[in-house]
Amino acid sequence: MKRLLTAILLFIFWVLLSFDAVEQAGDIYVWAPSDLIVGAVASLFVAFILAAPVVASPIKFLNPVRWLALFVYLWTFLYNMILSGVNAAYFVMHSETPIKPGVVRLRTRLASPAARAFLANTMNLRPGLLAVDVTDDGFVQVHMLSVDPARMREEAMRLVGSCEDLVERVMG
Repeated sequence: MKRLLTAILLFIFWVLLSFDAVEQAGDIYVWAPSDLIVGAVASLFVAFILAAPVVASPIKFLNPVRWLALFVYLWTFLYNMILSGVNAAYFVMHSETPIKPGVVRLRTRLASPAARAFLANTMNLRPGLLAVDVTDDGFVQVHMLSVDPARMREEAMRLVGSCEDLVERVMG
């Protein structure tokens, strides 16, 4: 049942993503049959191969509060990504500014491995940050472009703390 529900949710996601692959039949928009077949096969394949080890309870993803939290998280992530990009560009444009790269080990309060992986993967998309390791005991090691040793912990917690609450709401 878990795999079937996961396949249905993945197929709905596929249909939403492939909306630009529509053909107009009069005034009615319909998806191309080949796109729907590919989406159904891909959804079934992913659900039956990967659903057991990855998805704990797919019914949680139907909660509208999680969708709202995901929407807020995406905007927060976009804002933080722009700030990180400006910061990285500053270091590139001002070559006299010393770059002090470093690895910071942070403890997260995220309980599930999927939530920690989600947080680490979205941190990897931000310029100047790279999640090096995610451990089972709740630690994430983050490589930062420039780390001030006196404020290292504070900077890293600012980067993770703003996203951690939202990831917890999205992933549960």
